[in-house]
Amino acid sequence: LDPRLAEAHHNAGALLQEVGDLRAAADYLRTAHALRPAARDTLVMLGNVLDRLGDHVTAGGLLLKAVGLYP
Repeated sequence: LDPRLAEAHHNAGALLQEVGDLRAAADYLRTAHALRPAARDTLVMLGNVLDRLGDHVTAGGLLLKAVGLYP
């Protein structure tokens, strides 16, 4: 996994979410978000994962940011 490639981290996070490893998914998605902060798909997926993990405040902020990027 190229540590500089946001898409690779996003894809790993998506796969981990699919198999139910939400904590690992969140880690990969956080890295993807750090590398590409304006990537709406990553913001939405990370927000959804964090919501499922019970971090509703952070999840809500990320989802609002995603909406704000593309009104």
